[in-house]
Amino acid sequence: MRLPLALNKVRVRGLSLEVRNSPRSGQSLVEAIVAIGITVLVITGLVVLAVGAVRSATLSRNRSVAVQYAQEGMEALRSVRDRSFSELPTSGTNRVVWTGADWGVLVGSETIGSFTRSFTSEQTSPGKLKIVLSVAWTDSGGAHAVDLTTYLTDWQ
Repeated sequence: MRLPLALNKVRVRGLSLEVRNSPRSGQSLVEAIVAIGITVLVITGLVVLAVGAVRSATLSRNRSVAVQYAQEGMEALRSVRDRSFSELPTSGTNRVVWTGADWGVLVGSETIGSFTRSFTSEQTSPGKLKIVLSVAWTDSGGAHAVDLTTYLTDWQ
């Protein structure tokens, strides 16, 4: 309902204020609400992307460290093989240990920070072992593991 023009003028202590009713008077409120909604959606999308990027970077870093631990374990097993092939177990879950002078093998798994390293061995033929070395860890994305497989032979 539109008021007569005379009722749309307000005079307060020398200040004159005129109110005009038009069909667009509520439209700016709708535009503001739509703009706020779009801004919230864009910010939410950016936050989701940032969180995903951080998780991906963390997983990549942890996977890289796990691969390094696995490679170190394989080199340790080759060192044991080169010293004496008979020191390598033919079955079971085992771990490599640094004795201070050289590498050795013990039963069980080894914990390095948040990573767990162990290997399984299987004799495939006389003088030949299949080694599967595993490095596992758990982070906010769940449980992860890196496995390296090699065959070691009694070459000496």
